[in-house]
Order: sequence, then C-alpha cells, then structure tokens
Amino acid sequence: PGFAASLMLTAYEKCLRRVSGGAPWQVVSRTDARVGTVHALRSMRGDLQLPAPSVVLADTLGGEEDPPEGTVAVITCSAVDVLSHVAVRARTMGVFLATCFDVEAFDALKDLAGKIVRVAAKADVVVVEESAIVGPDAGGSGGGAPQKKVCVSRPPPSADVWIDEDGIRAGRATGAKSRNLAALRAQLPDWIKLPSSAVVPHGVLARVLAAPENAQASSRLSDLSAQLKERHELVEALLTEIRDTIV
Repeated sequence: PGFAASLMLTAYEKCLRRVSGGAPWQVVSRTDARVGTVHALRSMRGDLQLPAPSVVLADTLGGEEDPPEGTVAVITCSAVDVLSHVAVRARTMGVFLATCFDVEAFDALKDLAGKIVRVAAKADVVVVEESAIVGPDAGGSGGGAPQKKVCVSRPPPSADVWIDEDGIRAGRATGAKSRNLAALRAQLPDWIKLPSSAVVPHGVLARVLAAPENAQASSRLSDLSAQLKERHELVEALLTEIRDTIV
C-alpha cells in the first residue's frame, strides 16, 4: 500500500504543487552549487560518455538510471521518488538532482545547451545561470570536484527461490533497502497493518533462464541485450521488449 500510495502521489505531485501555490521545484539531492556544461537529453543512461563536468537536462527519468560519470547536476521534469535508485546514487555521488514541474521553465533551460552554467538551490527554488568558468571559483565545490567512486559487491547467487522476512532481517542475499524495510515493521504501531514481504534473491533469474524450457527466451534476451549496447536510439523500446521477454 505504501508503494502504491507513493506512485499515486508522485503522479499527482505537479497538480498538487500548482493548486497549493508551491514552488515548481523538488530538490531530491541537495549539494553545494554545481558548475558544468549543459547537455539536453531525452533520457539518461549511466553508460553515456559526457565531458566532465556536465549538467544533464533529462526529459524523462524512470528512477533506475545511474548518473553518467562526470555529471555534477541532473535536472528533469519527471517526478523522482526520493528513495529511487537514481536518487540514492545522486546523493551517494554528490550529484545535484532536482525536478522542475514547470514545463515551460524546463524547456527554457534547454536553450542553455552547450553553455557553462551554475546550478544552486536557494530555499525552494533552483537557480540556473550562465557561468564564466568551470571550477570551484565559479561557485561552490561542484564544477571541478572529482566524482566519488562507489564500489558495490555483488552477492553470491542464492540457493533460495525466495526469502521471507526472517531471512531478510538476517541479511541473507538481500540489500540494505530490503533490510531497512523489514526492520521498519518492528517500529510500526499495531494499528498500521503492513503486508508481508519477500525477496527474489540474486541468481534466481539466471537459474530460471538456464532451464531447458526457457532456452528460446534466454536466446532472445541475449540478442536484445546485445542490441541494447549498439542501438542507443532504441533503448526504451528494447528495454520494454526485454521486460516483456522476462515476464
């Protein structure tokens, strides 16, 4: 219920802000001022090669993206969940991340494509203005700050098909987010009923695809994955087909 409510509120956030008279900005990852060259993109992918430091204007963000290396700020017109993957990665990497719910204002920012700008949050508003230089002297530590390297250890494949909440709390092949959600249950009052949870651990999909009856789906998935690396202009369509193949 909590996740469904979050999706619903995210979809209505733009309308709620307009009705309430609130600022059309949501700062998801707040940092010092950031300076970089503007790149306007339809979508953002972690494997993009952008000159550092870069300020990315992304038309859409689904929440599962990684900021490209060298990115110091990301602005999008998509509502971003503060607990989404891209939000967590932005905060971990020290990347400024904000949503602009005013489409006209966001489109105006695209006119700065190719220019050096300074991005800073002031109260509930994000200020984007042209800057003369790239570097700390242009304001804040963002322009020339090296990106933090985050090393993530992949857990070994699990022998379990699924893990219940007892296993989640024990940390068996689950991440910190799953463990935190399981621990949250113990903190809730009795009158809040939270549905039970389970986790499909790392390695299950590979075992399912290795089954003889799934040979055709496995082959198709390999082909689509290869196309994904070469046909960047078809990334959304290919990802949809990959999802449909797996499901």
